[in-house]
Amino acid sequence: MATRIDRAARLVAARQSAEQLARRLGVATPADIDIELIAEALGAEIVVGGLRGALARGLELQGRRVIRLSDEIDHAGLRRFSTAHELGHFWLAHPAAGYAGGCTSAALEERQADTIETEANAFAAELLMPGFLVEPWANRDELDLDAARALAREFSVSLTAAAVRLVERTSQACAVALCRGGRVVWAARSAAFTAFLPRDRVPGPDAAVVELLAWGRLPAHARTISARTWLGSDVAAELELVEHAAKLPGGSDVLTFLRLR
Repeated sequence: MATRIDRAARLVAARQSAEQLARRLGVATPADIDIELIAEALGAEIVVGGLRGALARGLELQGRRVIRLSDEIDHAGLRRFSTAHELGHFWLAHPAAGYAGGCTSAALEERQADTIETEANAFAAELLMPGFLVEPWANRDELDLDAARALAREFSVSLTAAAVRLVERTSQACAVALCRGGRVVWAARSAAFTAFLPRDRVPGPDAAVVELLAWGRLPAHARTISARTWLGSDVAAELELVEHAAKLPGGSDVLTFLRLR
């Protein structure tokens, strides 16, 4: 079993490989990231439909690379990320047995612990949102979901992917958490955000996600709350978070962007 250090090194290598590929392909603006053309350049054919139980599946058949996408994917950003994720499996030379069963929404969106899936996600995020293009966005003042929405529009990705990418690249103390039924499903943190957001944590009553459960609505804008609402009593009582939450389409999941003041 790979150690945590091994996994971290492999994620770094996956990102570096995607960045090198983007530069080799001459990517200079978001408009240059045409994932269908990139797939063609890498010898992969994209087929939509005929897939059940997964969002995407990569296959190598008699020297042909085929990416099959579910026809139930109704968001262009998720379709692009799914394609880039499967290209990651090919480009990183993952063993076919490790991903032949298909990639589910858990693999693509919830950052599950499987090493090759997280590597493919890291590759996809870097290919669709190269660090050298995202850097100016990540260093803007007062990051929140509005900044993530702007990034998502510019790079044609989902809000979730854009928010995670900002957190990965920013020097600010930021985090993004996805909650389902009022509990944390997964969280991503910037290097400067040293507090821990464990899976299954239930935020305090002042959290927007709790307000949604209680009143059926979310605050319309970012707001300042006590950091203890999300981080518990381990942090100083005077510490504050800027919280910005949005309900994701197609279900009850809530994405929350957190920035330490």
